[in-house]
Amino acid sequence: MSSIQESMANSAQLIESAQKGTISPEKFTEEITALLTSTLNARGFMATLATGAIPDKPEMRLALIEGIKNGKEFAYDLAVKNIIMSGCTAIEHEKNNRTAEAAGSRATCAGSIELVKMLADSQMTALVKDACRAIDEYCSTNEPAQSDAASADWIAFFQRWGYSKSALQAVAPSLRSAAEMQ
Repeated sequence: MSSIQESMANSAQLIESAQKGTISPEKFTEEITALLTSTLNARGFMATLATGAIPDKPEMRLALIEGIKNGKEFAYDLAVKNIIMSGCTAIEHEKNNRTAEAAGSRATCAGSIELVKMLADSQMTALVKDACRAIDEYCSTNEPAQSDAASADWIAFFQRWGYSKSALQAVAPSLRSAAEMQ
């Protein structure tokens, strides 16, 4: 695939096939696994999944989870980022009285939380803990300590996208709930 838009379009067709039952669970897993072998395709698939619906049928949900776990190298990070991005975006929309956009971002955040809960394993839990620790570090001082590489990567992500400390603090409880952390 040559663009994120093409990847998203192909991902939407794949997810729709799973919803309609026109693809077998095994083929669905295989296709997801193949998509998640490159950063571009992983971004397209995970963005499409975050903004759409997770398949309803239990066998397709299991196939989805298996495919994502097969491609966890790219997918897990993107799933956590989708919670942060959509949660922070919802807060910004609410500040600007854009209720419809805020509702859409909240729905994306809720779907991303559901997905992370479905993917729950030690690697996902560690990733969520790293992101939460980075939020805590970033929000606790004017100059983040960046005590380790994981925190530094997350803090660079927050800064690159310009997320406010107040928005990140507001999103942190949702993020923690995704990994059922206290």
